[in-house]
Amino acid sequence: MLHQKEVFQTLRRLKTWLRSTMTEDRLLGLALLHIHRDIDVDIQKIIDRFASKKKKPSDRYHTLKYLFVQLNSDLKM
Repeated sequence: MLHQKEVFQTLRRLKTWLRSTMTEDRLLGLALLHIHRDIDVDIQKIIDRFASKKKKPSDRYHTLKYLFVQLNSDLKM
């Protein structure tokens, strides 16, 4: 688990890097991915789930966010 100071430093770096196009949802997703980077994931499982979801480009972000939440819940089981 990251220490609180490291979390805020990471958040500051993410905000600086993506400030011009950042939304709060996107920032939250990136922060969660960074904080939980030590979790091993099955990439093929992610690809399969992503491919089975909505096809419109505007829906891809929300699909990825949903997949991350689902993957997180699968790992906790």
